[in-house]
Amino acid sequence: TWPYVDIGVPREDWIQTTPLRSRADRPRLQLETFRAARRVKAKVYHFHDLDFLLWGVWLHMAQRRPVVYDCHEHYPEDILTAKAWIPPLLRRPLSATVRVLEDWAVRQLHHCIVVVPSLVDRFKALGAAPVLIRNFSRADAQPDLPHDRALLYAGSISEAYGSETLLGIGRELRRRGSPVPLVLPDRFGA
Repeated sequence: TWPYVDIGVPREDWIQTTPLRSRADRPRLQLETFRAARRVKAKVYHFHDLDFLLWGVWLHMAQRRPVVYDCHEHYPEDILTAKAWIPPLLRRPLSATVRVLEDWAVRQLHHCIVVVPSLVDRFKALGAAPVLIRNFSRADAQPDLPHDRALLYAGSISEAYGSETLLGIGRELRRRGSPVPLVLPDRFGA
């Protein structure tokens, strides 16, 4: 159960879906979510899962309502460099496919939220109207930086998201005689 129950939306308006049992179960959940969203006569729909990109475009076409793509990653680039679970032989063709799909979907949806400036530039070049919202994954994770200089990482911290690279940067700065505090205002993942 979601812990944030007092969000000003009556519980009877919530959409409940069956939880995933495995990664192979994702298509079922996507279809279930799409069908539930179609039953709701929302003024706007919002999603942030790359797996839902096609469904988001279909929802926009079916409902004739704005659908916002909330993009948190450079998916085509991350497939090449940061997704170790993807077999190496599949990374380049998958990255190219995701780039084409994401570009097409952004053109269709027009409404995007992004968390880094480079995605603003990329999506604007596609004719979309991206909005940059820098975010932390927890509301209380706003860092208090008492230092003149610090290495700050905001976001979920795990090996898949560069924790080893981050620690390597800190070690290299210390080795070069320029140690700085490492500020991690968020959470460590598995």
